[in-house]
Amino acid sequence: MSIRLLALIPVAAAISLALSAAVEAVALPLFLDTTGTILATALAGPGVGIATGVVTSAVNSLRNPTFWPFVVVQIIVALYAWIALATAVGKALGLSPLGACFFGSFVSDFGDKAVTFALVTSVLHALPRRTAARFPWALRAIGAS
Repeated sequence: MSIRLLALIPVAAAISLALSAAVEAVALPLFLDTTGTILATALAGPGVGIATGVVTSAVNSLRNPTFWPFVVVQIIVALYAWIALATAVGKALGLSPLGACFFGSFVSDFGDKAVTFALVTSVLHALPRRTAARFPWALRAIGAS
């Protein structure tokens, strides 16, 4: 990773922290604490975006430890921002506007469905066997039939 990308991380985290503090100071019903994460992802990709989100959450946690669990939100936002920029990637690959749109939709839909399936699988595995047994396909879905 280049020095430029490493320098972007604290700068983007500072943007998130400053905007978050500003809206908190004037009691706006916004957070804006992922702005730098999205910006870093747009400029340098998901690795830098995730790193920015982690730094933002770590610094926020110094003043309020309840912020640390929201590091997960920062990571999800960075990944979503990367996927949302997939249309731009399609354009950069030389695809027509329609092709780039299809490419972006495919990437984001695939990611969305992967996360959705993972969540449903987690719920199915968490169901008590007695409850799962009441639904004919539940045990099959988790390989416990």
